[in-house]
Amino acid sequence: DKAIIIETLVAVDKALCGLGERARRIFMLSQIDGLTYQQIALQLKVSLTTVKKHMIRALTECALIMAQR
Repeated sequence: DKAIIIETLVAVDKALCGLGERARRIFMLSQIDGLTYQQIALQLKVSLTTVKKHMIRALTECALIMAQR
């Protein structure tokens, strides 16, 4: 089970890196730090639309990875 979890985390990290630094940062602030999209937008000084766009891309990549498992 641990091997599968580690493999999945590595795949997610690789996918997020492929999206670019901003998308990865936004995803981490949301999923790890628990910030709202509005808080992320304020912290990174970007629009709420930008945060939503990057989250959609990141979550789509995660869903694709999970679908392959």
